[in-house]
Amino acid sequence: MSKVNVRVIAKQLDRITSSRPRRIVALTPHFVDYLLTLEVVPVGVVSEDELGTKFDPCVDPIKHVVQSVGKSKSPGLDKIRELEPDLILGEAKKHLPFYKELEGIAPTIIVKDLSVDWKKILFFLADILDKREMAEQKLADFEQNLTSLKEKYFSFFGNQTILMVNVWKTEGFQVYHYDSHLGKLIYEHLGMKKAQELFIESKYFGHKFMFPHRLEQLSQLDPDYLWIFNTTGEKAQRILGDMTKRQEFQDLSCVKKKQVLYLGSLKDGNEGKSVPHYSRILNEICKQMEAKA
Repeated sequence: MSKVNVRVIAKQLDRITSSRPRRIVALTPHFVDYLLTLEVVPVGVVSEDELGTKFDPCVDPIKHVVQSVGKSKSPGLDKIRELEPDLILGEAKKHLPFYKELEGIAPTIIVKDLSVDWKKILFFLADILDKREMAEQKLADFEQNLTSLKEKYFSFFGNQTILMVNVWKTEGFQVYHYDSHLGKLIYEHLGMKKAQELFIESKYFGHKFMFPHRLEQLSQLDPDYLWIFNTTGEKAQRILGDMTKRQEFQDLSCVKKKQVLYLGSLKDGNEGKSVPHYSRILNEICKQMEAKA
């Protein structure tokens, strides 16, 4: 078995691996999705509010059996300590400043870049948790499901172009790059047709997968189908409500044809997730298209 090379900050990684940790605190929801793929339920997760009542959708299946450890940008160290974890998972962008304190509570792994291929992260964690065989099986099942979905998606969308976006600001959307985590699944694995070349301003060079596009730029891309993610919550609803009233939005051909999917709280980003997350997205799209049939 060859280990996956993922750039991390950790002390005595081999010792962590040999201890086979099971009481895990996940400081981003992304890790929760990876852990659930491996059938491991963390003891602590981050929430989207200080009260620990609002969670990322990937936490929903376990939200009644896990403890909130605060928000991802400001994790509650005392709460983490109370849970007596044997492993803490964090990412460099948010948790490097807390590394010394976290390491003082339990062995801590800080992943430097969660935007790498999500399958690499999955296998890295599988090796840490002695779950490599399970990871391989879960991924094989997922890829088999993609194969079965390919014909169904083609029956829905044919050769029509698809553009995926997140609700962002009133003047425009965050557009998914065609090579994003979700983009590869939709355009490469399922064979869906891309819209025209994206407009990526020079100031956003270095951003990996999500790029702001104004509504007038979307009209030039002119997709046959628009999939809108991140449409729930007070702020997103307000932005979306204002945006859909604008003439530039009303003039989009996909709007006129009623070929817009609103995908609720589901969304992806620069940092990938894992099998449960992408399965939810693919299944929700199927559900909406079947309802339209």
